[in-house]
Amino acid sequence: MDWDKVAHFGVYMILCLLLGYGIWQKRQIKFNHLLKIFLSSVAFGAVLEGTQHWLLTDRLFEVPDLIANIIGSIAGTFIVHLLRDKKKSLWISQ
Repeated sequence: MDWDKVAHFGVYMILCLLLGYGIWQKRQIKFNHLLKIFLSSVAFGAVLEGTQHWLLTDRLFEVPDLIANIIGSIAGTFIVHLLRDKKKSLWISQ
């Protein structure tokens, strides 16, 4: 197992959970919020991978990293979807 890809998955899943929690504190999460969470995290991952390719000499753009980012984003957004209608106790207590 490639731990780098597991790390990419986990980081982007957590990113989506944090974005969802931030939105949830202000309002009820609707489908358009889920879409924004997912697209924002995927765009962020693509920009970071692109930056590694174009601006850094010791790092490379890797498609498997981007795929791991997208799968982590899907997982995190799905968890936000599952939790969005649940009681506050399922999210971090304030």
